[in-house]
Amino acid sequence: SMAASLRLNKIRAAEQDKQRVEEKLEASGLSGTDKRACQAAIAEYEKQIEELRVQEPLEFKDEADEILKKMWTSFKSGKEYLDKVALQVQKRGFVNAWTGRKRNMYRVLTGNRGYLSSAERSAKNAPIQGIASELGLKAAYLVLMEFDKTRRERKLNPKFPLYTRMVHDANYFEVPYENVIPFLWVYQYVSTFGIAKDYESTYGLKFPVPPEIEVEMSASEDAAHKWDWTLIGLRKSIEGALDDQIKLGVLAKEERQSVLDLILEPAKDKKLMAYLQENYPLLGVKKLPQHAYDDLLAESAVEST
Repeated sequence: SMAASLRLNKIRAAEQDKQRVEEKLEASGLSGTDKRACQAAIAEYEKQIEELRVQEPLEFKDEADEILKKMWTSFKSGKEYLDKVALQVQKRGFVNAWTGRKRNMYRVLTGNRGYLSSAERSAKNAPIQGIASELGLKAAYLVLMEFDKTRRERKLNPKFPLYTRMVHDANYFEVPYENVIPFLWVYQYVSTFGIAKDYESTYGLKFPVPPEIEVEMSASEDAAHKWDWTLIGLRKSIEGALDDQIKLGVLAKEERQSVLDLILEPAKDKKLMAYLQENYPLLGVKKLPQHAYDDLLAESAVEST
């Protein structure tokens, strides 16, 4: 049922929040008031989880068990891997991501049964969720390196994108208006096909398909405009972010068109776009006819819909 599904999502969210607090408590060596605050938060999360589990209908649990049973029957190596990871953390106190990165879980050394169970759950999740985080972080580095190369070779505006932070597997950049278009071309390719090539050459890990990403444009963190991978969609996302800047008072309404022109100017440079398509093809498709950019350069993306 929908209600049961929502409860399950709440349980997972509470477990993840509890895990983050436990890791903070382990890693930072807190003491005094901060330590007690973390312990209180953990106890509260445990209470929430228990209450939600009591509410969860038995038939939903049976359905979930059946789904897992079918999945592990078809994907036996996945089940064997997770079982192996659980044993590894019990014996060694750490797990390894596919790349070899070690994640310590010192809580198992306490011998506390609750900590052991928590560590096993974390150990099964860490290598899988961790690889997404590592992919994102490595992709951010490669994107900046490749963009710097492009900026120098094509003599682009010297203003450089600012990598502000990473949250889980999401990268955040602040990009100067003049370099939005070339940056997006570099970003979308390097974060998918580029990172797949890098992992194969560096770690011997071959992706059956390139990693999938989402790209959003925004003026603030509470509102974003997702690119649907069409060029008219890209234009809409850019204009949406500019309109949000106007609402926030970051951009004057009368400056909107001049800023939009500044952003789109690189797309008018046929040699630059040919270079970008050759080295960082959009969605991996190198041969884009020149008229493909008409939607991007149209007078108004809103009027084109």
